[in-house]
Amino acid sequence: MWRESRAFGCYMLWWGMALFFTTEWCSVVLVDSFQPVNRNDGFSNSLCKPYTRQSTALFAGTKKKKKRSSGSSDTKNSSGFGGAAMESCPCGSGETYASCCGKLHRDVNSYRMATPEQVVRARYSAYAKKQPDFLMASTHPLNKNFDTDLKRWKNSIKENMYDNFDMPKCYIIQETLGPDDNEATVQFIAEMILRETGEVTSFMETSTFERAKTHGAWLYKDGVIEAAPGIEINNGTCSDADSSDGKSPSMEEKLAGML
Repeated sequence: MWRESRAFGCYMLWWGMALFFTTEWCSVVLVDSFQPVNRNDGFSNSLCKPYTRQSTALFAGTKKKKKRSSGSSDTKNSSGFGGAAMESCPCGSGETYASCCGKLHRDVNSYRMATPEQVVRARYSAYAKKQPDFLMASTHPLNKNFDTDLKRWKNSIKENMYDNFDMPKCYIIQETLGPDDNEATVQFIAEMILRETGEVTSFMETSTFERAKTHGAWLYKDGVIEAAPGIEINNGTCSDADSSDGKSPSMEEKLAGML
């Protein structure tokens, strides 16, 4: 009887210990499993660890899908951009737009380091590429077309971007720096082609530039229209020297005044 009681006591002690340690282990697992997790991947901090791996896996899968989707989109865009990058620059330099005037249009530092000749080319290309912001940024405050009302000024430029003309080339004749390198003049011929008729027209201008004191970029201050080869000046406007009707296209004067 004593032996049976002893055996039964040992049996109960063994089950008690097993139950105790099992309960403690379960409570530790449950408490540890459902503690809040600090996250930085866009999920709520109230999510618990049992879902952490699953949620992270889903997030990674989503990111992976987005990455693939973004990659295919980038490929499509880069293909289009690559084609545009290989397009010849409107200024006629022989370089691509992306490596020539396009750099000045999109990058302030490239504009700051540009020479007066390069600024003339970039302003010419700005009309071809419809970049009014660059025309505004490269204009001297003392220029007659400068307007402190930037919105009004930009709208005015947009209305005179010469959509009916192609801008095939800007011929640089001469660049001259002043004695202190803060002023410069550039003589050039701007060529335009009327799309409707294919008629080629051009004008010559000597532009004056002044270096900005704050950022050092060259700013277009003013310009004097001159007669280009085959062109004569009549009352301040340009016209073909051999034109039978003697009429002066006003577009040329307008473009010359804004370049």
